[in-house]
Amino acid sequence: MAETIPEMLWPERDYANPRRALRTAIYRLRHLFPDDGRARIVFSQGCYRWEGKDNDWLDTVEFTRLLEQASSCIDNEESINYLQKAIALYQGDYLPESAYCEWAIPTRHYYRRLYLEAVQKLISLLQKQYAHQEIIKICEKTFAIEPFEEDIHLAYLKSLLSCKKIQQARVHYQYATTMLYKNLGVKPSPALRAVYQQIQAGNILETAETDGLQIELAQTSKTQGAFYCQWDFFCNLLNLERRRAERTGHPVMLVLLKLACENIDEEYQRAQRRFIDSLVNNLRKGDVVSQKNEHIALLLPGLNNKQAETLLGRIRKQCFSQLGQYKFTLKINMETLLAAQSR
Repeated sequence: MAETIPEMLWPERDYANPRRALRTAIYRLRHLFPDDGRARIVFSQGCYRWEGKDNDWLDTVEFTRLLEQASSCIDNEESINYLQKAIALYQGDYLPESAYCEWAIPTRHYYRRLYLEAVQKLISLLQKQYAHQEIIKICEKTFAIEPFEEDIHLAYLKSLLSCKKIQQARVHYQYATTMLYKNLGVKPSPALRAVYQQIQAGNILETAETDGLQIELAQTSKTQGAFYCQWDFFCNLLNLERRRAERTGHPVMLVLLKLACENIDEEYQRAQRRFIDSLVNNLRKGDVVSQKNEHIALLLPGLNNKQAETLLGRIRKQCFSQLGQYKFTLKINMETLLAAQSR
């Protein structure tokens, strides 16, 4: 109704005569359109309505029309064409100047949902055609409008990997996961972590292709101490060593250290880091070290129980040497993945 329009359009204003204010606004609005002898804004039965013409063009109408045509197409190429046109029309939130008006919120959410569904559908169709360069362009445009959609980041990373843009994928993974955590409190999902493992593997292959496999191997052989890796990668190595142990019968020791402290401050964390560095420097090249929160995991291939116990004694001394000034507890669990005598 006409009486409610001023309150909806200008909720922050208090008009002494809202009807008069509305009539003034309608008068000015009518003069924005060409005088072709036909009123465009009509008052009827206490309401104002837009009197459209056949040649009127509205982006919202065109947007939904293109999406309807895309969904009715049998041919994928035609569907892709309509989706691309529809996505190009969407420039962000519906009526952004009315961001705090409640009446606009449902419509804004409606068009946002249609847009994201269209992007996902277009990406899916392009993936079937292996059009990864086009997917990369679409995702980059989408990030400017909707930066917090994890599925779009996943599609972007996968296309970067398919195009062998390993460094760019690594940088974007760090950016995306940090942004999602800071803004939404969301940690990397299993799907994102799986892509990260592909990035890590791709980095190894990329280095080998760029610098030559022999150079890479020579550089790796010069590395001293144990191998330190991220937790997800450690879990993959653990599964690999378990399979190798089942095949060869050679023992592989899995050691879990839990460092618990009453007061975890920055100084304690630095000391804990020094302890981990000490582990890496003093263990063998074939050993693996990883950390997750207060847990430290070690993979120690080729040790028997007696050798492992001797090593754990040294680890205890190292731990108290680095963290002895703090009140902490050290729990050690050791498991033999497969002992030789079990075969």
